[in-house]
Amino acid sequence: MPLDFRHSFWENGDNGRMQTLTIGQRIRLARDAAGFNQGELAKRIGIKQASLSDLENGLSKAPSAKVLLDMADVLKVSPRWIIDGEDGELKVATPQEHQLLDLFRHLSDEQKAAMLGTLNALKAK
Repeated sequence: MPLDFRHSFWENGDNGRMQTLTIGQRIRLARDAAGFNQGELAKRIGIKQASLSDLENGLSKAPSAKVLLDMADVLKVSPRWIIDGEDGELKVATPQEHQLLDLFRHLSDEQKAAMLGTLNALKAK
């Protein structure tokens, strides 16, 4: 049965404030809950134990897409949860969406406003 993490915060015992978990902390939480040590998980996802340790300790910003997908699969969590702590699908832009963004970035502010107006009108139909 997949793990169901409903939060990405932890309570700091010193001051009682809620703090956001980092990517590394979420990876460690999911790894511990799944019953893997670092060496076991690293082997299952095809990376070195030292690389996993770097991820968990914040010495590495984020896993590659392949590592992220493999890790999520092995740990039975969503890739999106690992990255941003939210439930649901991790949405990846399509080539067409990348093209639209590239074109949009080359427009003037006035053209961008007009484009957004047009897109909102199309969406409303």
